[in-house]
Amino acid sequence: MASSTSRSAPDLDQLLKSLMLLSRITDQVLETLAVQTAVKGPLSTSKVRILRLLGTRGTKTATQAARFLAVSKPAVTQIADALIRARLLSRRTAKKDRREVELQLTKEGRKAFQAIHRRQRELVRLTITRSGDRNAGRWAETLSIIANALSKADETFHHFCLQCEAHADGRCILNGDAVECPYLMHGPSEGASANGGRKRRRSGQAG
Repeated sequence: MASSTSRSAPDLDQLLKSLMLLSRITDQVLETLAVQTAVKGPLSTSKVRILRLLGTRGTKTATQAARFLAVSKPAVTQIADALIRARLLSRRTAKKDRREVELQLTKEGRKAFQAIHRRQRELVRLTITRSGDRNAGRWAETLSIIANALSKADETFHHFCLQCEAHADGRCILNGDAVECPYLMHGPSEGASANGGRKRRRSGQAG
């Protein structure tokens, strides 16, 4: 059992400070600076997330993108319009539902996504090299434990997507490593339970 001193106010404040610092540095280095050095012209965080979503999961509808980014469909339309003007994205009417539109990366869009990912990987590699501890697996495991525990500390995360690459390899911190992302499949309010699967009916429950 952990000692009471490990949860004392000074220790908690120090951990809080470290986590906040890590969050700010990560955002600045891996999102802002990495994007600026990898592609020409400024790209907002929302635009980068759209590139990442389509780059890792392929074509998605505007509705799926809106759910995943936790924004309105009109907001996704504005983002898509800007990316289309930049020739990074294309849009077409969905075959199954002609009221819906599908978004996919162009050749230039895929190049931009790959350039950003490549730059981010280089920065992470440099970080590990300079730290003296080159066990990337141990780093990933520790950070995953922290992120998982922190996400469960607030009920807000039952209705919020991390908007990250956790879904790219079929794993998600929030939904218990489920293969499918509920925000891409049907959204958090359309049958997705807090652990990422569809709600199961209890034995004897009325249909």
